[in-house]
Amino acid sequence: MDLTQLRGLVAVPGPFVSVYLDGAEPHWADVRATLAEQGADARTLSSVDNALADELDGAGRALIASAGEVLLDRRLPEPPAQPLARWSALPYLTPLLARADADLPHVVVFGDEVLGFDSDGTLVEKIKQDNAVALAESADRMARRLSARLLVLTGEVQARTAVRMALPENSAAIAEELPDADWSTVDGAVHKLIAQRADALGHNAADRFRVALGRGGIDVARGLRAVVSALREGRADTVLLDGDATADRTIWIGAEPTQIAVDEAELRALGVPHLARERADSALVMAAVASGAALHLVTADPDLLEGVGALLRP
Repeated sequence: MDLTQLRGLVAVPGPFVSVYLDGAEPHWADVRATLAEQGADARTLSSVDNALADELDGAGRALIASAGEVLLDRRLPEPPAQPLARWSALPYLTPLLARADADLPHVVVFGDEVLGFDSDGTLVEKIKQDNAVALAESADRMARRLSARLLVLTGEVQARTAVRMALPENSAAIAEELPDADWSTVDGAVHKLIAQRADALGHNAADRFRVALGRGGIDVARGLRAVVSALREGRADTVLLDGDATADRTIWIGAEPTQIAVDEAELRALGVPHLARERADSALVMAAVASGAALHLVTADPDLLEGVGALLRP
C-alpha cells in the first residue's frame, strides 16, 4: 500500500485515539467510554464526537485523532465485525491497512466523462469530452496528476477500444475495460478491479522478496530485528507485514517514528530519550510512513520470519 496519505501523522507527537466502527452513534457511546477509561482526553474525544455526527449509513469508519483534532477520517469498504478502540502512543493503523483494498487512486472513463478519484476514493476531478482522442488525453493527464494505479474504460466495445488505442503507453499499461452499464454497476465493478490490483501489488512484492531470498538474501531483511534495524537506518524500500503474526509483539520506540529497536539498550546507545514500549505492528507501520517505505500486509507467508520482512534499497 502507498503510505503517502498517512504522512501527516508523522509530525504529531500523540498520543492517539484510533477508532474503527460502523459509524453509528449508539456504538460510539460504548467505544467512547472505553477510550475515556484508557485515558483519552476530553478534547480529543469531542473531536471524534463531531466527526461522527455525520453518519455514513451502513459504512465503516476509521478515525485517528490527537490533541483535540481528527487527523484521519476514512470510510471503510464495509463495517468492522466489532468496534475497535485504542488510546496509544502511536496510531493503530493495521486494521485500516487490512481493509484498504479500495485504496488506489484511479481514473474512470464513463460515457463522455473522465472521473478522477484519490486514494480515499473521493471524486476529485471530472471532465467532459466529445471524442475518443480527447477522452484519452484527459484520462492520461488526470492519471499522471493523481499518480493513478488503475484506469478504467467503460462503454461499448468500439468506444472503449478507440480510447485505449489513443492512450499513451504508460496509461494504456494500467487500463482495464468494463462493458457499458449504469454507474451503480460500474462503481461496484471498479472496486473489484481496484481490490484485484492492490492484491496483485502485494503478491508482486512478496514474489520479489522470495526471489531476493533465493539469490542469497543480500537485498532483504528477514525477521523483526533485521527489519526494525533497516527501517531505523532508512534502508527499507518495501515492508511485508503479517499483522496476525506480529500482533502480540512489542518493541521499543523513541519520540521520532524511526527511533525503534527490539532492545532498549540499542536506543539508549543512540542517545534516544523518553523510551516506551509499543505494539510492533504500529511501530513498524509508522516507521515505514516516516521513512518513505512501501508496505504490504500479507497472511501466513512462509518466507517471512516472525511475520515480517523487507526489500532493501539499493
